[in-house]
Amino acid sequence: MRQWKLVLSLLAAGLMTGGCQQNRYGIERSIALPPATPAQVWAVAPAVNLSGEAGVDPLLQADLLFKNLQAVGGITALPVNRVAEAYLLLGINGITSPADAAAVCELLGADALVVPSVTLYNPYDPPTMAAAIQVFPARGSLLRPVSLPDADAVRGLTRTASANTAEVALPSPSAAGRQMIQQVGVFDARDGSVRRAAQQYASGRFDPSGPSGDRYVFLVADRYSSFVYHALLSGLMDELTRRQVAVAVR
Repeated sequence: MRQWKLVLSLLAAGLMTGGCQQNRYGIERSIALPPATPAQVWAVAPAVNLSGEAGVDPLLQADLLFKNLQAVGGITALPVNRVAEAYLLLGINGITSPADAAAVCELLGADALVVPSVTLYNPYDPPTMAAAIQVFPARGSLLRPVSLPDADAVRGLTRTASANTAEVALPSPSAAGRQMIQQVGVFDARDGSVRRAAQQYASGRFDPSGPSGDRYVFLVADRYSSFVYHALLSGLMDELTRRQVAVAVR
């Protein structure tokens, strides 16, 4: 009897140890607005499909961005359906100028409007996605009194939307002037640095003991798109922090 108890105890200990190793989650990187920046409300607009791929769902892409924006410290995110309602009330199909964005912000009581766009989309393993997020402040500045980047940062993203989407073209850099800030990126999972960043994003978010392990983020298109938006938001917060510091030392 004692031998059976010993065997059962060893088996239980082994199962517990193995389970801990298999189900060990990582800790995802948290991002936030720069220090001393007032809390803000950002609304998420439907995505603009510039990729030519019919499989890009503007509302789904916006929802993936919204879920990541919710996790940014200091920001309260408004979902895409609220912006879609504002479009209807204003009689517009999309954002063609900073004035359009300001009108949407005023209607929703938001401090900024975030417009995602997809310029390249290949969801098959290894996935590739190129995207941008444009942020239009309601009052001309995200970080008072920080000035925003010049138009050179957004050159080349003024193509019209594909014929099978309802979205209009993004405002041209000359129209947006210094009232808009943007983050752009190309995320090709064939690159080692991108794969590492995607796996770090997945750590702490997805079950590591699942059948796909840490490859899950590459096999499910929505998960990879979510990683892309997280990376863009992270870059945006880093850039805003850098600009806040630059203004402080002038």
